[in-house]
Amino acid sequence: MPNSKPFTLNQRAQLLLARLFHYLPLAWVSAIGGFLGARQGRRAIRANRLWVRRMHQSYAALFGAADENAREQRIIAHTRHVGEVYAEIPVIHRMIKAGHLEIVGQAHLENLSKPVILVSAHMANWELVGHIAELVGGRIS
Repeated sequence: MPNSKPFTLNQRAQLLLARLFHYLPLAWVSAIGGFLGARQGRRAIRANRLWVRRMHQSYAALFGAADENAREQRIIAHTRHVGEVYAEIPVIHRMIKAGHLEIVGQAHLENLSKPVILVSAHMANWELVGHIAELVGGRIS
């Protein structure tokens, strides 16, 4: 492509890591993602990023978390979880094969005679809803 820009060093490192995840145990993939996510969270706290300030306000308002250290621990836990989810995206197919997907209420979806709409909350690896549609005989379009 004539207008495409070359990958940055950071983008190349991320691509290499995503490819490496295909060969690592799933637990390691999640752990590495969690470590990197938590590290980014700590860096953002030190840099006093706008989103961090907003999360502090939200935790104080919604949960009554008055202690700044407690709020920072929640922020780090959140970024750890986000890191785990991002790291797992390249290996979702392996997670399915390994049985890491639990479908609650699958019996309701079996032997459907009419079209159905599947709704999934945008949490964790919500992309797995496509696999659920495949399991019950649906076509994704």
